[in-house]
Amino acid sequence: MMRCEFQKPEVPFLSLSSCLVWVSLAEERGVSKVARSPNGFFTAYQDADGKKSNLSCWWRNRRINFCDRHWIQIQTNEDEKLFESSGKFAGLPTRHALALIMWAWHPNPAALSKSVQVLKEYENDRS
Repeated sequence: MMRCEFQKPEVPFLSLSSCLVWVSLAEERGVSKVARSPNGFFTAYQDADGKKSNLSCWWRNRRINFCDRHWIQIQTNEDEKLFESSGKFAGLPTRHALALIMWAWHPNPAALSKSVQVLKEYENDRS
C-alpha cells in the first residue's frame, strides 16, 4: 500500500456505489463535467474500484483540496445549502453538493442516503 503525506486531514470517502447513484443527476444538472471526464477524479475513483488505497497520492491530495475549498464556500455563504429546499429538485443535493459527491464526499452521508428515495421519485416522475 502506498503511503501518502497530506497537508490537511483526508475526509471520509463515499462508496463508489453511493456516488454512482448520483451520476445521472450530475449529468442532467451539468455538474462536475471535468471530474466525470476520462481524466477526472470520478473516472480515477472508478478505475480504482472505489478503493482509496488504489488512488495515487496525487489524486488523494487533489480530492482533499477540492473538498476543503468547496466545503468552506458552502459554509461561508448563507445562500448555499446541501439540499434543495424548493423547486423541481427539492430534497435533492444542490449543484455544489453534487460536485462534492463526484469527488466521493458529502458532509452528511446519512442525509444523502435518505435523499436517494427522493431521487427515485424524481426519476420516476421524469419517465
